[in-house]
Amino acid sequence: MATTLRQRNAPTASSKKERRDSDVLSTSSDEDTSPATSHLENTFPPFEVPNYTIKEVLGAIPAECFERSALISSAYVARDFAFVIALGYAASFIEPALGFKGETLNGWAGFAAKWAAWAAYWTVQGWVMTGIWILGTSLLFSHYC
Repeated sequence: MATTLRQRNAPTASSKKERRDSDVLSTSSDEDTSPATSHLENTFPPFEVPNYTIKEVLGAIPAECFERSALISSAYVARDFAFVIALGYAASFIEPALGFKGETLNGWAGFAAKWAAWAAYWTVQGWVMTGIWILGTSLLFSHYC
C-alpha cells in the first residue's frame, strides 16, 4: 500500500504492523524518510477541492459564448470540411514526392520522410475528423448552433 511522506514520517501502531507485513514485498527502505525528501513536505501544499457552485462557474463564462448563431456554426462546418479536402489533397503528394523512388527525396531518407509525413497527416486529419464527429453528436442531440 502506497503511503505519503506524512504517513511515513509519523508512523502509528497500525502502520508499523502494515509496514512489517509489507516489507517482504516492498522495495522501499528507510531512505524514504531521509532529510533529502523532507523538503517536499513544505514545497507542495495539500490539495483542497474548491468550493464553487455551478452558478459561479457559468457566471465566469462571458455571455457571448452562450449566443447561438447558425451562420457562424455553418462557417465552422464549412471550414472543417475544407480542411479535410485540403489535407487529402496535400496527402496525395506524399507518395510521389517521398520514398525509395521519390522525386524530392529518395533512398532511406525519403522512406523515413514518407512515414513521418504520413504520421503527421494521420494526426492532423484525426483532429479535424474528431471535430466533425463531435458536430455529428451535436446534431444528434439537437445542440447545433
